[in-house]
Amino acid sequence: MTNLAKNYFELFGLRPTFELDKQQLSQQYRQLQKKVHPDKFASHSSSEKRLSLQFTSFINNAFHVLKSPLLRAEYLLELSLMGRLSPLDAIGPGDLNVDGLLRRIERGGQGDDPDWPTIR
Repeated sequence: MTNLAKNYFELFGLRPTFELDKQQLSQQYRQLQKKVHPDKFASHSSSEKRLSLQFTSFINNAFHVLKSPLLRAEYLLELSLMGRLSPLDAIGPGDLNVDGLLRRIERGGQGDDPDWPTIR
């Protein structure tokens, strides 16, 4: 089954960067859900059913966070603050800088900021 000790990027086999391949994210999400969906475990033991629900919830939350640019940015900052990721690991050449990211988060993702990348 899925390892809950992984961070969200590791879970989906993605590099921990702000810019990500949304198609790959969606494909990985569907593959993971096929493996652990509770319907697959309907005839299994109570503990296996419970684990399936926990894994499914973890996968759903990870997908929700990574598909949202603002939540993804906050998650990257959390990882860097926890020491599990250097802030520079999340920033590719020409992407954005941490100060711009923090300003954008403080504004709730609103407003024009020259340090914020264009989200397509």
